[in-house]
Amino acid sequence: MKNRNNKPSPEKYLRERVRALSIGDCRVNSHWQEMGMAMVLVNRMHKQGTITTGLYQLDTNCRGLIDTEYFFCMEPENIEKIRETFVEKEFLMERVSYTLVHNLVYGAIDFAEEAGIKPHPDFNLTQYILEEDTEDIPFMEFSFGEHGKHYLYADDEKMLNKYLPTMKQHLGDNFGYILKEDYYRKYPEFIGNYIADSIGKTDK
Repeated sequence: MKNRNNKPSPEKYLRERVRALSIGDCRVNSHWQEMGMAMVLVNRMHKQGTITTGLYQLDTNCRGLIDTEYFFCMEPENIEKIRETFVEKEFLMERVSYTLVHNLVYGAIDFAEEAGIKPHPDFNLTQYILEEDTEDIPFMEFSFGEHGKHYLYADDEKMLNKYLPTMKQHLGDNFGYILKEDYYRKYPEFIGNYIADSIGKTDK
């Protein structure tokens, strides 16, 4: 169908124009190192005052980028509602530098690819909300996995069966894994301690 107002589609805009916009608010959840799970938010600021946002969910212990989506050219109050409803409902978010979130996202992806695990397919589009991964971005080093080793916390047997063959092919026996229900049975204090430590913390 012909675009009557000659405006590019959101997908075309992201691929061709969004990196020309200035970077706005960047956030990541607190305690991501301890959780092994990071939710990253990056805003791009349109000149007319609207915002395009990229969300990136990371398994920093093993699988890298497991989910990602974008919200295109939204009013600031709508982006705030999205952040409060879909992100901060589960994660306590902290403002951080773009350099940090860039290195965190690409570092987690690189770590997962060592195990033969590719990033979520929607990253083919949401990658453009990030800067290109070049030496122009200062390097920050993070520790991924458990003591540098890939460690899969699997939701169920289906997830184990999905990832284990690929991980064995790329890593041999140099990785670990456990079903989450077995982990929580073994360490029941983990959930309680994390929740207690999080109470009362607010955005910076």
